[in-house]
Amino acid sequence: MESQEETPLFVYVHVERLDGEKERLQLPKDLQEPMRLYINEHPDNWKALLKGGLINVPTKPYRKKSEPPMTIAYILNVYRRPGQQRKRTRGQFLTKENWQQPGMAHFFETLRFLQHDYKKATQRRQIVDYLRWKWRKKWHKLNNNKKETHQ
Repeated sequence: MESQEETPLFVYVHVERLDGEKERLQLPKDLQEPMRLYINEHPDNWKALLKGGLINVPTKPYRKKSEPPMTIAYILNVYRRPGQQRKRTRGQFLTKENWQQPGMAHFFETLRFLQHDYKKATQRRQIVDYLRWKWRKKWHKLNNNKKETHQ
């Protein structure tokens, strides 16, 4: 009897940028194996690790001699599918629980992780992006609380 080799599944994220644009990107190669291990250990709730988190994504296509500018996107959903694509996230991400913690010390600690070793222009953009996501989360929470009290 011939053994059928399983088609490998790759982890993808559906993200939203601050401008409202949504796209589907594959996680980078160096995160695929750790994610497979995590999925095997947490088969029922593995998506919760990334869903609602923030991740670095390119704003332009990669070129051979230069890295594109990066922005921070919100992870709407996580899924697996066979096949790979060229358009990928970077490996720096923050879980929902991590990036939504209060405090400036925590903000700067997690920002340094997201900034990795990017160019100064990208690092400045990431400061603004991260602040905007934090502000959106706070504003959204405040507005939802107001709606609940007025109903």
